[in-house]
Amino acid sequence: MLSSPSKPGQRVCLIAPHFAEYALALAQAMQAAGAEVLLVASRENLLAEIGPAALVAAPGGPALHLIHKSRNPLSLLWQALRLVAVVRRFAPQVLHVQEDSKDVLAAALPWLPKVPLLLTMHDPKPHSGDDTRVRTRTRHGVYIDQLRRRADAVLVHGERLVADARQVLGGSQLPVHVVPHGPLGQGLAARQSSAQEAGRCLFFGRIEAYKGLKHFVEMVRRLRAQGVMVRGVVAGRGSDLEPNRDALRDQDAFELIERFLSPEEVVREFQRARVVVMPYDNATQSGVAAYAIGVGRGVVAYDVGALREMVEDGRTGLLVPHGDMPALMAAVRRVVEDDGLAHYLQEQARARAEGEFSWASIATRTLAAYASMTATRG
Repeated sequence: MLSSPSKPGQRVCLIAPHFAEYALALAQAMQAAGAEVLLVASRENLLAEIGPAALVAAPGGPALHLIHKSRNPLSLLWQALRLVAVVRRFAPQVLHVQEDSKDVLAAALPWLPKVPLLLTMHDPKPHSGDDTRVRTRTRHGVYIDQLRRRADAVLVHGERLVADARQVLGGSQLPVHVVPHGPLGQGLAARQSSAQEAGRCLFFGRIEAYKGLKHFVEMVRRLRAQGVMVRGVVAGRGSDLEPNRDALRDQDAFELIERFLSPEEVVREFQRARVVVMPYDNATQSGVAAYAIGVGRGVVAYDVGALREMVEDGRTGLLVPHGDMPALMAAVRRVVEDDGLAHYLQEQARARAEGEFSWASIATRTLAAYASMTATRG
């Protein structure tokens, strides 16, 4: 049962139709910090990112309301009406919405309580490739614009993203708060253990053009030609697999896991990896880097977007100039061949997950953003 309102700024409705693991960790940390939290999440997303246990609210934890996928307009309307009723009954003092386009949220948004709304822009500008097409040529772009017009403030995951947020907001003077993306995979990593494998380089996630799979493939092939026994593991699905499929057929050099992995499998692949490689052509923050921090793996990446705010060069990973293939190869070779360096990067990643990137720290900073909004509104 939902309790009655408490002091201002502490009743939060966190709406996250995507980014389930991130949202649940944030909701739990804010609840632990003394807030009362209602988490609105997607049933399918919770199952995919966390597992069945996440579908039931934990005693003493945040309240939970689930929405689900449907192509039935009546079902979508019913879900929107239920969402409005549940949120109004909870009586939040702040709405915090993760920027994602869902029919249910779009239908419900005009009828939600008129309280300050903080909008998390995980990617203020869409990534190149399919993300740009979806944002510009489908109804989902309209939904994103709807959220941005409703926002009273914006949250991004890196200082480098502040300018992007202000640009897409069209010169709006909305406050922009910067709070890091927290670590992922920590809970499972603490409960399961897979042995690290020498030379295993992981390329993980949605495989779209901006992630630079072609650079990863070239790096692996050239290092092997130099006698460096690396093995490139590509785990995930996406449109950029097709242009690289022929090269990935070399089973001595590559392993292709072409499907969406279960939460346990994701953590297992990060644990098996010697290094996580992110040769992105463009980026904002990164869930892949968040997994590397949470599981404790070093990263080698091109220095693009806000990645340097997640991957601290020389401490939790190695950053090289974008497009510099010799530098990318040299950095990966260092981590593969230098046990001391690999161990140092891993330990520092774990330390960062328990320090400035801990969920307790992120909850404190997020609650401070809410407080500034309610103070301004009041």
